[in-house]
Amino acid sequence: MRQNHIDDSKLSLLRQREQEQAAKKVEEDEYKRRAMQVLMEHGVSASNSLQVSRRAGFERKQSSQSVQDVQEMINEYRDELDKYKTRIGILEQKEIERLG
Repeated sequence: MRQNHIDDSKLSLLRQREQEQAAKKVEEDEYKRRAMQVLMEHGVSASNSLQVSRRAGFERKQSSQSVQDVQEMINEYRDELDKYKTRIGILEQKEIERLG
């Protein structure tokens, strides 16, 4: 008898979770439907939004590539500057030795 009671409580919890999930899905579907309705009211079609989304992805990729290229240039410049400082230090040391 006790086993049946435990199974019944588990079953009721499972049903409650399923009902919550179903209610959440209905709410999400309603939100998506309303969003699509608003977009359509403003003249945005599915193909138009897909095109805009692809363009935005392309632009984001291009921007990321530009930022990466600039970072690379900055790093190369820093390396070049460090090498220059090293060469100047060596030249100064040689000059000090020559004068000394």
